[in-house]
Amino acid sequence: MTVYFLYSLFSRRTPDSEAIIYPSMFTEDGQPIEENHRIIVDAIRLKPLP
Repeated sequence: MTVYFLYSLFSRRTPDSEAIIYPSMFTEDGQPIEENHRIIVDAIRLKPLP
């Protein structure tokens, strides 16, 4: 899981792939937003490996 998470963070998109904009993980004062964190983690799990 950790390797896949790191790959997802640092892999580059291909020119023909579509960018996905995810919600902020933190509020302006630095507090974590748990629901947004869950959304992003779930999306990374579902992202296929190249």
